[in-house]
Amino acid sequence: MILFLAFCLGVIAMAPAAQHAGISKAPSSPDMMEITKVNETLVLLERKHTTNTTLRCQSSKKIEEYNQTHYLYAFRAMVQNGTSPVYSVLYAQVTFAPLRNRTIYKARYTDQNGTNVTLRMKAMDPNGGCFVILIHKSSGVKGKFNLITLC
Repeated sequence: MILFLAFCLGVIAMAPAAQHAGISKAPSSPDMMEITKVNETLVLLERKHTTNTTLRCQSSKKIEEYNQTHYLYAFRAMVQNGTSPVYSVLYAQVTFAPLRNRTIYKARYTDQNGTNVTLRMKAMDPNGGCFVILIHKSSGVKGKFNLITLC
C-alpha cells in the first residue's frame, strides 16, 4: 500500500514538471467514465479547494449502476464537531455526459446544499487506482483533488 501511495504521489508530482519542461501531454484528457470501473472505495488523498472544511476521512463508493451514464454513489465523511466526530453520508445520483460533443465524459451531481458539482478527469495512473479530478461547483468553487482506491 505504501509503495502504491508513493507511486501515485510521484505521478501527481511529475505532471507539472513534465508540462514545465515542454513535454507534450496526450492530445486528450482521460475519460471520467474510467472511475465507474472502480468497485472499491475511493479515498480522498489530497485536495486543493475548500481546504478550511471540517470534513475529514472523505471517501466515495459506487453503489448502483442504473445504466451506462447514471450511477448512485455514496460520499462519506467525518465531520469534526467538537470532541465527538459525526459521520455523514450523501447518496447522490451521478450523471456522466460528453464534454463538448466529444467522446470524453464529465460527471455531474448535486450536493446536499443544492450546489451543482461538475467533475473532470485530469490524470490517472494506468492501473486505474489513482485519479486527479478537477472540480467546478455552481457556487464558483474550482480546484482539484486526488483519489486513490482503498485496497
